[in-house]
Amino acid sequence: MELGEIIDQADEFVAFHEEQSGERLDYTPASLVALDAMLTALFDRRVDSADAGDLVIGAAAYLGEVIRRMLGGSWHDGDGVAEVINPRLQVGSVSLWPVESVMRCIADGPEESLTQYYATLTTLVAPTQADTRYTAVRASA
Repeated sequence: MELGEIIDQADEFVAFHEEQSGERLDYTPASLVALDAMLTALFDRRVDSADAGDLVIGAAAYLGEVIRRMLGGSWHDGDGVAEVINPRLQVGSVSLWPVESVMRCIADGPEESLTQYYATLTTLVAPTQADTRYTAVRASA
């Protein structure tokens, strides 16, 4: 998956979330509370993450983009077919798989909070300057 595709997936998820909830996600760590609420609702309804594939991919792209924009990092494809839909986010020496994190949140509910996941991650890696390249490219589009 290319960076542009991941950003597009995240942007599509933002639009979907706004349509469903009336709330606009803004790529900040605080917005992960709304993401947790959406995924916890799926947990409460006992939705299998395998049955919510597009939502999982969009939510994972959004989660990863929040992390990448706040803490730095870069997206990478894996070698196998499964990893094409499960891109790795490399933040310093830490490898992350946002799709797996979202799937755990849906399967296990609030105990796998993405807000807490992000907070824990910030203790492992130092925040970096926001991705100004993204801002400049998207602003000129």
